Amino acid sequence: ITASRRFKNWYTVIDDNVVLGGLPLGFMNIPERLHKHYNIKGVINMCEEYKGPLRKYKEMDIEELWLPTTDHYEPTTDDIKEAVKFIKRFES
Repeated sequence: ITASRRFKNWYTVIDDNVVLGGLPLGFMNIPERLHKHYNIKGVINMCEEYKGPLRKYKEMDIEELWLPTTDHYEPTTDDIKEAVKFIKRFES
C-alpha cells in the first residue's frame, strides 16, 4: 500500500544537485524520467537487496554508487563520506 501511494511522488528535488527518491524501478521508466527531466548523471543506491537497473543506467551513461544498507539501519560513517564525495563529483 505504501509503495502504491508513492507512485506519483516517487522522488523529491532537494536542490540543484540532489534528487531523493525511492527504488528506481526500470519497468516504470523512472530512470529515464529522472535522466530526461533532471539530467541525472549519478545515483547512490543504498538498497541492500537490489543493485538497481544497471543496464538502463549504462545505456544512459548514469554512474551508480552502490552502498548496500540494511533496511531500518543507518549507513556507516564511511559510506556517508563516500556518498558525499560522489555527489560533489556531479555538482553543477
